Amino acid sequence: VLLGAVDDDPKNAQAWLALGNALVAHADGLLTPAALHAYSNAERAAPESPGPPYFLGLALAQSGRFAEARELWADLLERTPDDAPWREMLTERLARLDLLIAMQASKAAGR
Repeated sequence: VLLGAVDDDPKNAQAWLALGNALVAHADGLLTPAALHAYSNAERAAPESPGPPYFLGLALAQSGRFAEARELWADLLERTPDDAPWREMLTERLARLDLLIAMQASKAAGR
């Protein structure tokens, strides 16, 4: 269904985003090249939308690529208006990600 949606309308950012999320879910939370392609197309179709960088960051974090996820989310937070309804949630997720990065660094230093 989602492949048909992006075939029918390659500029449909929501369809590309949904496809990326479905591909990540199908891969047990891992970011696959196909999912990355879908997220890239979603961002190209709607460059101002918070969805593509948010969900790409989530997939990166689920794949253990915390620094890359943090960079995406920090950039997204910078361009998020103060009154955006998702700003608080993004700030909280970024703080949790910072904690994971700190824990990972501490663990690596203890080796």
